[in-house]
This record gives sequence, C-alpha cells and structure tokens, in this order.
Amino acid sequence: MAGLFVYSWIQDRSKTNKTLEELSKSNVNIADALNILKMSYDLQREQMQEHERKTEIIQQDIKEIKVIVNK
Repeated sequence: MAGLFVYSWIQDRSKTNKTLEELSKSNVNIADALNILKMSYDLQREQMQEHERKTEIIQQDIKEIKVIVNK
C-alpha cells in the first residue's frame, strides 16, 4: 500500500513539474508579447507627437500666408 502511495505521489509530482514548466514557457511568451506591445505603443506615441508638431507648423504657416494674402 505504501508503495502505491509513493508511486502515485511521484506520478503526480512529475505531472505538476511538467505543468509548471509549461506555465513558465507561457509566462515568457506573455512577457515577450507585452514587451512588443509596449514597443509598438511607444513608436505610435512618437509618431503621433511628430505629427502634432508638423501640424502646428503647417497651421502657423497657413496663418502667415493668410496675413500676407490679406494685405
């Protein structure tokens, strides 16, 4: 009976270890995906800021042109 208990315990431990290994791989994949998402967000934010700067310059140019044209 004790032998059966030990065998069952070893089998359960082996299954648990395999599960933990898979979870560890999954956590690494999730971390990689989140890192890629953060890099994408940072890039989009930079592009949006650059777009806003260019828009402000263009709007100022348009105001100056209107002033010149209305003289």
